[in-house]
Amino acid sequence: MESKITSFLQPPNDLASQAHAFAIISSKYPSLEQLQKADDLGEVVRAAQLESETKEAQLRESSAACERHIQDALASSRDMLHTAQELSLIRHGIADEQTALAEELVPDATSDKGKGKQTLLQDLEELHERLGELERARTYVRAVERCLVLSESAVQEIRSLGSKPFTPNHLSEYVSLQTFVESVIKACAPAEVGSTTELQLVEFLKSTQHRTWRDIKGVFSAKLLTASEKLHWPMPVDYFSHDPLTRSEFEGAFLDLLRLQEAGGKVHGGELRLKGETAEKDGLYPLQTLVQPIALRFKYHFEGKRETNRLDKPEWYFTNILNVTHEHRSFVENQIQALIHRSSFKDINAMHEFQRLLLPILSRKLRHTIPALLDHPSLLAHTIYQTLLFDGTMRDGGFSLEGTLAVGEADGDAAPVWEGLSEVVLGNKEWFDTWLEAEKKFTDIQYNDIIGSPDAWILVEEDAHAGGNTAIRPTNSARRLKALIERVTERYQPLPQHEHQTRFLMEIQVPVLDSYRSRISSSLDAYETLSSSFVRAVPGALAGQAGNTARLTSGVDGLSRLVKALASTKWMISAMEAWGEDLFFLELWTEMNERQLGVDRESVVDSTMFGDIVAQYTALVDRVEGMIVHQVRTEVETGLKEYLSSEIIVEEPESTPSIAPTLLSPLSVLSTSLAFLARSLPSPMVTPLYRRIASTVGYHITQRVVLHRSRGRFTEQTGKAFAEETKLWLQTSEMGLGGSARRPELPWASLTDSAAIVSIGADSIQRVIRAVFEGDEEAFGNVREELGIRELSRAEMQDALRAREECWR
Repeated sequence: MESKITSFLQPPNDLASQAHAFAIISSKYPSLEQLQKADDLGEVVRAAQLESETKEAQLRESSAACERHIQDALASSRDMLHTAQELSLIRHGIADEQTALAEELVPDATSDKGKGKQTLLQDLEELHERLGELERARTYVRAVERCLVLSESAVQEIRSLGSKPFTPNHLSEYVSLQTFVESVIKACAPAEVGSTTELQLVEFLKSTQHRTWRDIKGVFSAKLLTASEKLHWPMPVDYFSHDPLTRSEFEGAFLDLLRLQEAGGKVHGGELRLKGETAEKDGLYPLQTLVQPIALRFKYHFEGKRETNRLDKPEWYFTNILNVTHEHRSFVENQIQALIHRSSFKDINAMHEFQRLLLPILSRKLRHTIPALLDHPSLLAHTIYQTLLFDGTMRDGGFSLEGTLAVGEADGDAAPVWEGLSEVVLGNKEWFDTWLEAEKKFTDIQYNDIIGSPDAWILVEEDAHAGGNTAIRPTNSARRLKALIERVTERYQPLPQHEHQTRFLMEIQVPVLDSYRSRISSSLDAYETLSSSFVRAVPGALAGQAGNTARLTSGVDGLSRLVKALASTKWMISAMEAWGEDLFFLELWTEMNERQLGVDRESVVDSTMFGDIVAQYTALVDRVEGMIVHQVRTEVETGLKEYLSSEIIVEEPESTPSIAPTLLSPLSVLSTSLAFLARSLPSPMVTPLYRRIASTVGYHITQRVVLHRSRGRFTEQTGKAFAEETKLWLQTSEMGLGGSARRPELPWASLTDSAAIVSIGADSIQRVIRAVFEGDEEAFGNVREELGIRELSRAEMQDALRAREECWR
């Protein structure tokens, strides 16, 4: 359209018009002749002129109309532009208003204006929440008001009874209260979903219900207390010395409380106590009431400022409760038990229930007292010991939880085991650890005193448990250590929990026993290195003798130290073996192994509590015995050096037999050593030591004098002289032992066999040589029997025969 308007506004084109006219004429008059002959040319020209004039008139009209239309369009365009500008301004205003409203609803956190500004939406939400809170508060207040009104009505209903007996119908207002509380709890249940705590309203309603029940119980308790005071309770009651009216009043008040408890069990769904009450305070309502005056008297005497409230006298308040149970036993077991049998609580043992309700008095006292004793180990230990004594006395008196309301609280209605008041202390890890640490320090101090005593390593002259010459004479340290371990056992044996007993054993007794073994072992190390460190390892054992270490580790002095170590070790082994067979340690050992997974039962049966420690001590015994044998053997062999390097002296036939001077020293060493061992050790210990010493010495002499000496050294006379010298070893041994060893000749068999061979007479030597070297087993056996050979083999007999000059083989 725009292009057409533009073309119409263009001025006429003369050339185009002429070309158009020429084209029309050319088409109509193809030649000049036709043009000249045409008669209608003028008419055509005039028609064209007329048409041209018409067109021009139309043009003028059209131009005028076009101008008018253009002006109209311009005017319309200006109006529309003005309208568009106004609309644009309106749009921008609306956009600004929209932005402002958006900022009012949700402010831009990045802008300065939006920071800290409360939005309209937030204001609306806050107002809505406040409205909801006010609505809930109004509902809560109404619920609280209703609950308090019902609570007061329930208590008032009971108070209005006066002297009338109680029946379950008198709990109607309380039942209404409970129904109301349950309905509110049910209504609030959806609000509690996902919450870890109860709504405050629910908590308040429950506490109000509980308080109401306590107030109801308090009304009847006050009546019972009034009636019991007329019986002079809590003094010992002589029931039948009071008039029937007083007794009837007491019985009525007692039975009212029992009926209330029965009704409470039904109202509360069979539970005899409401949720939130501690089991420690649970019990028969009338007995709870009767315990109250006793608790007040106890508090007056043992929780105030009276002289009877002393931290160092826990036995006073334990004795007080024991006396109460003793004084009222007859009244409780007869009159009270008879009243209980008239209720639905026929299975309740009145005395057990009464005793159980007295225990919280003591447990509260212990909880208040123990924190003040933690810095006083001796008082803490004394208090715990008295607590254990109290528990033992109660159990010995027949007390248990059977026949009490505690039975109904246990799983499966089985009577739970009473852990004792000691569990109040021992069940607290901090308190138990403090006590254990104090006991450990005390035991360590006593152990160090035992080890550091000047007479620690002196053998006891006479033991109280001596059994003739078979008993071990321990050192003072070993005997005192045994007594110390047994005292520690007495301290923890009454503990009710095996894990507590195990900790005493493993943290106190075992370390002490291991320390004692280590002390003896270190003394042996010092002994072996011939250093004066033995004096420091065993204080008091070498007092005044530190100047000559050679003398300290040789002769009787050296044996004395080894014997003390041996006696101490054997004594402790005997003690530990006896402890391991004790019933207490057997039960503890069984309990410890049952708690370990994968323990072989056969290994448990074959072992004992102290089996591992006994094995370590036994290894130490083997070491000490080896050192004793080694010392005596070495000293004897040292004394034999001159004898072994000299020739055997042959006495004249008529001369009196005498001991070779070179034998005096080793024989004296052997005699002195054996005599000391026989005096210091029991026969069962001396015999194996003697046999080991004698066999090694005899073997040494046999090897050096007979078997490994040059051939043909012995003649008949020197052989007989050697045989006589051999008898001296046996005689010396018998004199030294003093009869403390059976068959003392056995360990000398190799030596006496060799002496018998080299001392064969000349008339028999060749026959013996043939039988030993060439004879069959029968001939060889006959010769052995003839000569009395007990130990030497055929090869060794052949070597011994080669020592005779007559043997050519």
